[in-house]
Amino acid sequence: MASCACNFPLMRWLRTREIWLVSLLVAALLVWSGRFFINPDGISYLDLSDDFRAGRFSSVVNGHWSPAYPFLLSLWLGLLSPEPAWEATAVHVLNGLLFVLSMVAFELFLRELRQLQLSQGSQSRWALDLDTPRGRFCAWMIFLWCAWVLVTIRVVTPDMLLAAIVLAAAALIVRIERGAATLVTFATVGALLGIGYLTKSLMFPVSIALLALSMFAQRHRPGALPHHLGAVIVFLVVSLPQIVALSADGNGLRFSDSGRLAYSFKVNRFPRFWTGLPERSGTPLHPIRQIDSYPATFVFASNKPDRTYPIWDEPAVWYRGMTAPFNSRDQLEALKRNAIMAAGIALKVLVPVLIVFLLRERGRRTRIGVLAATSAAVMLAYLFLHTEGRLTGVWLAILAISVLAGVPVDTGTRKGAVARGLIPVIAVISAISLATYVIDQAFTTRLGHGFNARHLQESVAEAITRAGVLPGSKVALVGDESDIYWARLSDVQVSVQIPLQEAKKYWQLSDSARSELNRRIAATGADAVIASWTAPDRPIAGWTQVEGTRYSILPLN
Repeated sequence: MASCACNFPLMRWLRTREIWLVSLLVAALLVWSGRFFINPDGISYLDLSDDFRAGRFSSVVNGHWSPAYPFLLSLWLGLLSPEPAWEATAVHVLNGLLFVLSMVAFELFLRELRQLQLSQGSQSRWALDLDTPRGRFCAWMIFLWCAWVLVTIRVVTPDMLLAAIVLAAAALIVRIERGAATLVTFATVGALLGIGYLTKSLMFPVSIALLALSMFAQRHRPGALPHHLGAVIVFLVVSLPQIVALSADGNGLRFSDSGRLAYSFKVNRFPRFWTGLPERSGTPLHPIRQIDSYPATFVFASNKPDRTYPIWDEPAVWYRGMTAPFNSRDQLEALKRNAIMAAGIALKVLVPVLIVFLLRERGRRTRIGVLAATSAAVMLAYLFLHTEGRLTGVWLAILAISVLAGVPVDTGTRKGAVARGLIPVIAVISAISLATYVIDQAFTTRLGHGFNARHLQESVAEAITRAGVLPGSKVALVGDESDIYWARLSDVQVSVQIPLQEAKKYWQLSDSARSELNRRIAATGADAVIASWTAPDRPIAGWTQVEGTRYSILPLN
């Protein structure tokens, strides 16, 4: 293809400036197509951002949700002061800006890798030659696929912020590896990793492991040990306030509760509405109350009125007392599930990378550095717990690019030519996947998504207000909690829930039995029942369907 570029100017690899231009346009498209979507995690982060803006700093301390992203949200929303109907759009604009920040960090990462290749000579014999348009294009396609398709701009989580932080730290780790680091470089790495921990708690053990591996790899260089210790000290200084705040509740020294909760739900498979299984999982200290067993109806009202969905806004409180026992059968089943998920996510990139590695030139040293080892370890750790594209996306990008950029190939042999020939294949596969994803996001017919999306959640919120439900009220939810942004928009708290799998039983109750259950729900303080993505087979008196949606409302008072 490089030879074709001489005679046919249009048939060439995109240059970095062109990639930037296209990426910015596509990012704007993705921001607009997902402008009305807020996932349950996003609601929790927005609720915490309200605490920051209101100065309720003690309420910000949360064993599950880390503070950096909600703090950033509070600054952004405080600056824009959007109307409630535009809040979701403003959040997605911020996610788009975080993607741009991750592009800047990725560019720094590529530049440092390129300098490392040049410093070791024979740069044209690396499988992924970052001194060529083809090599840079392939690296960018891997990154963009991981950022857009796996991490995504659409989902309101701190994962894009973490991607920018990790890529910036990765660039500096490469600078350390090539011997060009100063004391400021090490301090900056420590600060970035500390901010990474404040963004996602998993970064605490990952940061310690990364710094330890880097120290071991650089052990023979003068000053390596004190410089790395300096990075560790800066990391701990940045991290310490969060650790102290979490540990001040009398439940022991810890850096997070999210690992225990994730293991309980994803590996042990404890139910979301955990009311206690003393023989296996402990006894709840703040139990979720069940007021009916057919259908199962749970109460989790919070004494904090600013919590939209308390059970998920403060899971470390509601599941306090839950233990996460190791069970070999549970762990093997989780490994199987996660391996299947990871295969679907990563194999289209990792299989060609593995083939390139196997076709490497045996007579030269393969440079698989600290970053590749750390990324592989993080992805492996997720296999034991829970894996998603947004969790592993940035690590997959770093792993694939670090390996390809460190594999020597002999272009004078057939297998070396095959190895180098796989690089454009990886680029094309990634580009096709990107195009497919972008087209799907832009032109989808799914409700609330795409160019022609309606703000369905705003419509539901307006209907709740028209039904006489006042701001600050409590409501009950029948059905799915994945689309409850309407509760935040109407300033109500979901304090009772009949889960989606129990919804059919609710509708099948006799009118008198359902009325009695509704009376008991009202006795908990709920002023209305909202049905989400579920409906009865026939109209029921008192219920009003929100036009054009799969939501219905029953005022209780």
